[in-house]
Amino acid sequence: MAENKKKNGNKIKKQVDKKKKHKTKEELREEVVKLSKKLGRVRNWTIIVYPESAPKNWRDIIDSTHVTWVEGPIHDKDVNPDGTTKPAHWHVVLIFDGNKTMLQVWDSIATKVNSPFPQAIEGNVGGMIRYLIHLDNPEKHQYKEEDIKVHGAFDVQKYLHGNSADKRKVLIEILKFIDDNELKYFHQLQHYCIYYEKYDWLDVINYSNTMSIKATIQSQWQKARDEKLADNSEEGQLARTVEAKKELKQRVKALADKGETQSEIADKFNISTRTVRRYLNSK
Repeated sequence: MAENKKKNGNKIKKQVDKKKKHKTKEELREEVVKLSKKLGRVRNWTIIVYPESAPKNWRDIIDSTHVTWVEGPIHDKDVNPDGTTKPAHWHVVLIFDGNKTMLQVWDSIATKVNSPFPQAIEGNVGGMIRYLIHLDNPEKHQYKEEDIKVHGAFDVQKYLHGNSADKRKVLIEILKFIDDNELKYFHQLQHYCIYYEKYDWLDVINYSNTMSIKATIQSQWQKARDEKLADNSEEGQLARTVEAKKELKQRVKALADKGETQSEIADKFNISTRTVRRYLNSK
């Protein structure tokens, strides 16, 4: 009986803890206010809408704001890394006439359709448009282009069928940059793009050829690891010892040429005079 009470008590405690973690809309808005100050104003935003939490008229709610927006196909075949299916959802791209803060997007749209925090689209909106159907992510489920719905005047075709030659050129630039700078982590490349406002690179990194870029960075990491292992091996340590002796021998001879005595040289390098003589007599 006592054991059952203990189990029930633990269960109740977990439920209470879970409720504590759940944030109210007021608390969420406070977070948005803080984030909004950091992010500044951006013209294009994206939100995720979930069928189980969105009101039935969620499309009408967005339409009523008179913003141009693009609705992707419902993503009901996305999977997590562990193979489980993600909850079904829509990706929505919001194209405003002018720049908006995260707070403005939250208050006018996101909170009304029970969406998570809006995400700013840095640079070209094309990458996100293509992501609606995973066009540049062959490892993910490919959704149908005809299931994309445009609400307002917006041409998605130029982004879905853009110039592949331009993308190839950007990809080559990125791969060369990775090799030249020996980048070993994906986030280093992302931070570089954000800091230097390389938004065309960001589109290719996040929405095109992601696997190819990650594989290149992984190979740089593997190369550095292999070199480190080789350097710490017995062969590597022996090579460093031989190189150090060679350098010491050259320095001993150089000091002898300057007129220093064998005793002075021995004291300077903390070696015996016998070793100094051996170095001086060697070729």
